Amino acid sequence: MAAAHMARCEFGAAAARCGDALQLEPDSIRVLLRRAKALTQRGEYALAEADLARVKDLEPWSYEAEDALAELRAQRKQHSKGDVAFAAAAMAARGTK
Repeated sequence: MAAAHMARCEFGAAAARCGDALQLEPDSIRVLLRRAKALTQRGEYALAEADLARVKDLEPWSYEAEDALAELRAQRKQHSKGDVAFAAAAMAARGTK
């Protein structure tokens, strides 16, 4: 079900379904990776990073976890740039610098 939610860009629902699955199988690398990807899309970077750290604990050679971590970092950086631009625009609109 989580994969279907991901395909429809329903990242909150995907993360929730992965949480349900992890209740049954807490060491599922596939589910941890999927939840990390969903959380990254939601901007919940710390939680996603925790899932990826768990994957690396379980499978240190996981290239998929490395790829997901690179994507997380790129999105976090882009998000941060967007926040700075928004703040600058808001201050300019108020007439302050």
